[in-house]
Amino acid sequence: MRGNESINSMSLKYGGMTGIGLIIYFLLMKVLGLTHVLELRFFNFVILVVGVLFAIRHYRTVSNGLVDYLEGFGMGFLTSLISSAIFSSFLYIYLRVLDPSFMTYLIQNAPLGSYLTPFAASFAIMIEATASGSVITLLGLQYSRKVLVMRNHA
Repeated sequence: MRGNESINSMSLKYGGMTGIGLIIYFLLMKVLGLTHVLELRFFNFVILVVGVLFAIRHYRTVSNGLVDYLEGFGMGFLTSLISSAIFSSFLYIYLRVLDPSFMTYLIQNAPLGSYLTPFAASFAIMIEATASGSVITLLGLQYSRKVLVMRNHA
């Protein structure tokens, strides 16, 4: 179960769940009236960490504890890319169609807001989340490797 197809299916599964988690969190913040509190965006990172680390953990489980570094990185990168594509697509539709007044708020209050469009804002989120996911993946693989090495030497 270590072929490219299984890595792709794991990435799709965990990336999809993570993307949906990000959307639910965003909508929850909207309902609670907290979308203007930029510091709460930190929890987007937490959701992404959970999604990528669960994907790595699942990959390690199905491969009998052996994690190929390049395959693991590819899977983590793809997981974060899928989740960020789902969330940024939602964000584009939200800013463009569902709540254009929030786009106006961002233009008036965000740094460099005058340059923002729904596409630019959602694309920036996609790049940020994919880059963050790559770093999370690298750290998660290092941790996973240390755990495996420690177990083998115990």
